[in-house]
Amino acid sequence: MIWCAKIQHAACIAIALLFLARQCGFAQSTTTKDRSEVETLRKERRETQEMLRSLQTQIEQYEQALRTIAEKERLSLKALETIEKQLSLYRAVLKGLEKNQEKLRREIELTQRELLQAEKELAKMKEDFARYAVGIYKFGVQRNEEVLFSAASLNQAIVRLEYIKRFEQAGKLKILDITAKKRQVAMLYDTLSEKYQENRQTLDEKLRQAAAFERRKKERETLLCELQKNKKKLKEELEQRQAKAKTLQAEINRLLALEEKAIEAERARAKEAEKRQREKKVAEVAPHSAAAAGDGIPPLSGEVKRFEDYRGRLPWPVRSGVIVRAFGENVNRTLKIVTFNNGVDISVEKGAEVFAVAPGKVTQVSYLPTFGNIVIIRHADGFITVYANLKDVRVAKGELVGARQAIGRVQPSENGNAIVHFEVWQGKEKHNPELWLAKN
Repeated sequence: MIWCAKIQHAACIAIALLFLARQCGFAQSTTTKDRSEVETLRKERRETQEMLRSLQTQIEQYEQALRTIAEKERLSLKALETIEKQLSLYRAVLKGLEKNQEKLRREIELTQRELLQAEKELAKMKEDFARYAVGIYKFGVQRNEEVLFSAASLNQAIVRLEYIKRFEQAGKLKILDITAKKRQVAMLYDTLSEKYQENRQTLDEKLRQAAAFERRKKERETLLCELQKNKKKLKEELEQRQAKAKTLQAEINRLLALEEKAIEAERARAKEAEKRQREKKVAEVAPHSAAAAGDGIPPLSGEVKRFEDYRGRLPWPVRSGVIVRAFGENVNRTLKIVTFNNGVDISVEKGAEVFAVAPGKVTQVSYLPTFGNIVIIRHADGFITVYANLKDVRVAKGELVGARQAIGRVQPSENGNAIVHFEVWQGKEKHNPELWLAKN
């Protein structure tokens, strides 16, 4: 009888140890990979939501500008440009909402998977605990004493006592484990419910923004038709706009010409210095040209060794913005207007900070009454970046700057919002900034 009890009690102890093993396995049931992906998705969605908040602020600023435009100016290029920039922002908002919803759908999928796994584990825990309870009922405290006192030696009794303690401890731990698992299941249900609700809200917001976008498109079409009727007024406004654009570009070209002369002068000085060093037969010759050394330009950050390596991943000169006027020819086929842009125009919130996109040296700072401050920064490998429409400037000519260092704030435009004009040059060759900037 004692021998039989020993075997049966040992079987229950084996079940208890199995409980402990499963408890350890439970902590790893939800894969680290899934958890990591959820955290990444949440971080990306927070960033997207911050961008959407900024875009919505800009849309409202344009809306305010449209409300304050004088009646006689409602049929004007100014009003048309305001509406077209607002439409660009609406497109970005709709794209951002779609991106947000895709990430939310993936979060829901991962949460559902985690919930299903947790429910399976809870069911298995309950099943195992039922077996444990039967063992307790059949081989309770009295049987424990029988097995303990029937030990052949003190050492064997100590070993059996340890097993009995583990058996009882496994039961207590399993109760706590089941309770914790129930809480986890309940929390996952709540999380899933919140995500479903957020998904519905995102869908509603998409529908609202799409409706606003369509209304603005119709207003734009009506305005275009009206502008076409008054060709004389349209021509006058167009000439004024083009004259302003030429003024800005002429100033930038003047600064770029000064920059080119400065680079040539530095190269000449560097060659002269090298010549003197060779004549004096200096032991350590340090080849030193302005283009190679960057004239004291700080090294590029991270893994980037050359400015060329930034192509396609250059940081934006603003935290959150949308390109509303692209590089190169911009054609309005309805009004038969063709304009050329040496850079890109980025719509941002009023008062937004403007940043240097890479380490470099501030080599030119200028000011135009209509266009605000213009800053030119020289980088490694002969690359130059231009920043225009700045309200104030926080850097001085000759100052070294780092990537993402604030160089000033944007100046509000007459269209109710704020536009940063940004250009990329290498020597006398202009580049399309969109090919350099990271995907926003």
